Amino acid sequence: FRSPSVSSWPLDATASMWINMALIAGAAVYSIFVTKHFNFVPADNLLYAISLLLMCGATPWTTEKLNPGVLMLLLVLVCLNILFSLYGRRNCAEGIFLVFSFLSFGSMVQYAFLLLIPVFLLGCVFLRSMRIREVVAMLLGIAAPYWILLATGVVKFSEFHLPALTNLFSGAESPMDLFRLLLTVAISGLIFLFALLVNSMRHASAGVMARARWSFIHLLGFSLLWFMVFDFTNLLVYLPTFFLTVGYECSLWGMRLRVTQRHYLALSLFVAYIYLSVVFACL
Repeated sequence: FRSPSVSSWPLDATASMWINMALIAGAAVYSIFVTKHFNFVPADNLLYAISLLLMCGATPWTTEKLNPGVLMLLLVLVCLNILFSLYGRRNCAEGIFLVFSFLSFGSMVQYAFLLLIPVFLLGCVFLRSMRIREVVAMLLGIAAPYWILLATGVVKFSEFHLPALTNLFSGAESPMDLFRLLLTVAISGLIFLFALLVNSMRHASAGVMARARWSFIHLLGFSLLWFMVFDFTNLLVYLPTFFLTVGYECSLWGMRLRVTQRHYLALSLFVAYIYLSVVFACL
């Protein structure tokens, strides 16, 4: 069983595009709220939110209509907010239940959400929030959405099935469309890996809580990059959330630069993705 993908909802094309763009903008604003609340990036550093908007703008496939990638971006931010709030708590069962319920709910719309479950499980370990009680809460959270559907008779057990496998390359309208997408992903991936390497070497001096949170962001970004390579059918689903992690890595990298160098970093990202947007529009 799988609910209809958000990209197949009966919406007017123009309305679908504007709703999608509004959700991306809302996700950027919400990321600022989450980041300021936990203070793992200085308040005057908004490079992560700006980068998210720039990268999505340079990738028309993520903005042209409502799609599951935006849903994943929003749910990951909500789960990130809950997960980070659990650090240091003695009873994390309620928060763990909510996080994995949201991921399980997302898997009803797009099965790629299931791959995030082990990532967030490791995140719970990093943040010292996983004990026996929390393991039970996690299992109940994963089962709860499907249990409710079966118990209420909305779906039958026989309706559950493995997703049909498709090929990303068959969905491209032209080779040029595919080239645009893969070029943007390749550039973003290289930026992420370089920033991750620099940040991993220099972040050992941070506090325990900051290291735990940043370790999870490193893991999330690297996992999404891995998923995009080996689950390329769902590349567009992972892409907006990956853009968020690229923005976070660049923000952490920028924190260790002098003010002038930060401006150069922000300007370089801005020029690169604006250039991609203009080139794509002309091709």
